[in-house]
Amino acid sequence: MPSEVRYVIFSKEELLVAVQSYFQRVGEKFPEGTIEKILPIYDEVLSVLMEIGGRRHKFNDGLIFRALLLACKSGRVPLPKMATKQLQVVDDNVALVITKGVNIQRVRLHITAPEVTVG
Repeated sequence: MPSEVRYVIFSKEELLVAVQSYFQRVGEKFPEGTIEKILPIYDEVLSVLMEIGGRRHKFNDGLIFRALLLACKSGRVPLPKMATKQLQVVDDNVALVITKGVNIQRVRLHITAPEVTVG
């Protein structure tokens, strides 16, 4: 069986729509504005720092992951059930990386992030 590596890359606009849709689905309020910048914070897990309307908001990988999976399901983007799925920041985009039959090590970036306001 051949191995597979696939990147489903979400632009800032697509990421914003995915996260807004997720917040709406779970009944929470999401800040108004557009994503100005995406900054990865790699610690034990990936967090994404988004500048929205001049304020910084930190979202953990679980929230981003669920939002992107929901966006794929809503957009009828097929994802294999028996594959490894992880997040990566690619340029100024967020990618859902799907691997099957191959082990790709995540590159760890050390980025010092300023204090973050969540909300």
